[in-house]
Amino acid sequence: MHFERMAVRRMRNWFRKNSKFRTGRGAIVNVVEHDSRRVYFKSANGKMVNTIELYKLKGAIRELFVRRTVTRKQLEAFSNFSSALLGLLMSIFKGMSKLTSGAHGFRLTVIGVRFFFSGCDRAVRDLEVAKANGAQFVLMSYYYLRNDRYGNWRKHVQRLGLKVMLDSGAFTIWKRREAGKDVQEIDVRDYAKFVLQHQDIIHSFITLDVVGNEAASAANDAYLRSLGLSPVPVFPAMGDLQELERLVKDDHEVIAIGATVGMKEAAKRTLFAQIFAAFPDERFHWLGGSSSLINEFPWFSADSSTWLSGRKYGKLMDEQFKTTKAPESMDGLAALAHNVRILVGLENKFINQIEARDEQIIDSARSA
Repeated sequence: MHFERMAVRRMRNWFRKNSKFRTGRGAIVNVVEHDSRRVYFKSANGKMVNTIELYKLKGAIRELFVRRTVTRKQLEAFSNFSSALLGLLMSIFKGMSKLTSGAHGFRLTVIGVRFFFSGCDRAVRDLEVAKANGAQFVLMSYYYLRNDRYGNWRKHVQRLGLKVMLDSGAFTIWKRREAGKDVQEIDVRDYAKFVLQHQDIIHSFITLDVVGNEAASAANDAYLRSLGLSPVPVFPAMGDLQELERLVKDDHEVIAIGATVGMKEAAKRTLFAQIFAAFPDERFHWLGGSSSLINEFPWFSADSSTWLSGRKYGKLMDEQFKTTKAPESMDGLAALAHNVRILVGLENKFINQIEARDEQIIDSARSA
């Protein structure tokens, strides 16, 4: 319902003050009219009037809010006039999106950072606080979920209406083995079966890497893709940028940047500066990212468990990721709720600014 309401609001606001738009290639399209069922449009130099069902337009807007990126090809699921639909979305999301072109053609991406709240795989109260304060997405690890025989994690995620980015847990396994612990390896077939079983609540999932074994990692990724799945590839922080270039050329929905935990902040900043200078329009997810570097670079998304410091240590985060001690009158759950609202705001910042501007324009027109 959250994204449904956002879609309806954007669509209504656009029709209040717009009557034309441009396609991805710059062609002007005029909106002839719209009623309760359809929008009627024609090219500036054409005579034929075409239509898009309003519920399809709303569905496309909602899809862009949910996924935050969409290609012209993917829009064919909503209309045969996918170029016109892309142009409509470009106009509807003007000021809060960017258009790029890659292996899959034109792609429209919403600006802002989606934050996935991690560290709550088995903490129901934390999930509830996150949801109550605006969180829509969480990151959970298959490493832990695979041992939940009764599927309690799923029951709570469904009850709260959350969507999950699934981490394979490969890094956790590697760390524990490095510490000398006996850990059960993850079988890619079991991982794939789990993803397929829970597709309805899995927003995205990280590919199954084998730390230190590129051949095994590639084989796992190939197997997952052979099933028609689209795992999120991971680029290790100290990897070769030529390998990252190959991933970028494949035009994945998002590429995760991993293995930055333990790096000094200055080293991360240098690395990220190199990555974003080389690939300024790419959609990168920062695995385990929760510092001011989120604001310094145009991340697509990030995840971290740092938000839990509110409950554990009474730490309050601000928009620059600086922390202060919560006042004595604020308990741990209230501090936790504060941190959730700060991180949710990363995604909504640009949207809220544009919508506030739209409302001012509409109010000015009414009073004129």
